[in-house]
Amino acid sequence: MKLKNIFISIFFLILTNFAFSEEILKEINYEKVTVNSLDDIEKWRTYEGLYAFTTVNIDLRKLSPSLKKNTFIDILLPSINVVNAEIQNDSDIIKKLSKKANLNDAEKIYAQNIFKKYRVEYGNWKELSSRLIIYPTSLILTQGAIESGWGTSRFFRQANNIFGMWSTDPNEPRLPAKGIRDNGFVPHLKRYLTIKDSVDDFVLNLSRNSAYKNLRKLVNENQLPQIIATGLINYSEEREKYVKKVITTMNYNDLTEYDKKI
Repeated sequence: MKLKNIFISIFFLILTNFAFSEEILKEINYEKVTVNSLDDIEKWRTYEGLYAFTTVNIDLRKLSPSLKKNTFIDILLPSINVVNAEIQNDSDIIKKLSKKANLNDAEKIYAQNIFKKYRVEYGNWKELSSRLIIYPTSLILTQGAIESGWGTSRFFRQANNIFGMWSTDPNEPRLPAKGIRDNGFVPHLKRYLTIKDSVDDFVLNLSRNSAYKNLRKLVNENQLPQIIATGLINYSEEREKYVKKVITTMNYNDLTEYDKKI
């Protein structure tokens, strides 16, 4: 009888730990939407849940400057919302796991994967938390606008590459840039399955690359978007000129108003 009770206790403990782990390791769900017309964008404005426009079959080059800008923002915002929700979810999970004395198998696998993803030494919870941050929406919109020409670039149209992210891996999906360098090298840009994937990769690059350590510091200090933009000094070979371009574009188009909506 005692043996039976022991087995029951062990089973109950395992079941309880599994349920607790399931409660901690939550995932963010969102609707994936293909855009074939401006009406498709309009129809989703009143949707209360998370969604992302995965593929855009609209040529923004054919729109007026004002409509092009507004459409580009409407296309990009939902994906930013989803990425931000995922980062916040991961951040919440990390805070809970960092306080546990022992992690179960599922939690260990999650922790190992996210430490590796952000290139942080396993167990350095403080450093990981400092990288699991949400960047100003205005900053993402501004860089997306600059790098893609408000959604008119070939890389955006053919590869969902909004931020001009380069590829050095010949085994990953990518698109060759036009022109060949002096040594015969042909540069490539990454090809993304969805717009959300492009946003995700761009933000991850900012969060784990040592070149943007000061950028992350400014975000963690809750500085204004224009101040945070100075942390992009290493993003482009133009350095100060690029930072000035980001700040000017952000201010001229009043993109900071979208920071209040997230």
